[in-house]
Amino acid sequence: MRRVNLRIVSEQSDGYTTDQVDESYDAVLTDLPNGASIRYQRLADHGEKVHCRLFIGEEGIEISNRGPINSLLTFEPGIRHRSVYETPFGKFPIETETKALKIERIDDEIRAEVVYQLYSDGKILTTHDMKITVR
Repeated sequence: MRRVNLRIVSEQSDGYTTDQVDESYDAVLTDLPNGASIRYQRLADHGEKVHCRLFIGEEGIEISNRGPINSLLTFEPGIRHRSVYETPFGKFPIETETKALKIERIDDEIRAEVVYQLYSDGKILTTHDMKITVR
């Protein structure tokens, strides 16, 4: 187990507008036989803590959030994963379809890029290009 810096840069487009988010977190990385588990906290819109876990494995990536927002996003190339996005305003069914995934681990650094589409009710909401760096 070791302390790391986690940076997530994500560009999302709904076909009309494009937004970019660039976030950095102090995190704790645990090496596991099948990948790396990175735990960190972020703040929800009203300042409540959200407990997050990013798992980077050989075949894919999983991001879970627990707190006022609960979600599980799974990224594996060519597979559409179903999940539920829970907020204080209700539960929303979502799906992620991974179009491209690249994971590199060099010494103590992990770099990953995921291109995916987010669906709800069978319709594309947004297309994302997410870059993850763990140092």
